[in-house]
Amino acid sequence: MQAASLRPLLAQRRGRKPLLIGCGAGVPVALRAALDFPDLIGGLLLIDPSSAEPARAGVLRRIAARLMAPARRSVMAELHAMLPQLGTIRAPVTLMHGKDERQSLGASLIEQALVGCRNLTVVAVPGEQVQPTKHEAVVRGALIALVGAVERGGA
Repeated sequence: MQAASLRPLLAQRRGRKPLLIGCGAGVPVALRAALDFPDLIGGLLLIDPSSAEPARAGVLRRIAARLMAPARRSVMAELHAMLPQLGTIRAPVTLMHGKDERQSLGASLIEQALVGCRNLTVVAVPGEQVQPTKHEAVVRGALIALVGAVERGGA
């Protein structure tokens, strides 16, 4: 449903197909859009698919963990449901995850399922979780490399 709402935005601009960036709970949305609209997607940047919430300190982290547990389970359920279809994605994909992530299951499952994409790059960032604000330089570098892969591949 959320992926369908992206459809009007998936237009070529200056001859280029858009790249979709999904972070945490947005990863299944980006993957679903790539499955539903394969001819309209130039590439995917998937950041920390196992994470449904940003890391927080102390008490806030414990509260967030309790409140976000159902959302995290929902994200993982969505990912598991679409795993058999992910092999049909042909667009270049960059998958980023935390190197020390206790639950990197989502990233490894996605990596194993993306057997059909033209270019799969996996970036493991030190720490438990990739946070775009904290790991800005790494995310920017991954995005620049993905743009290069898309342009070389003609997506």
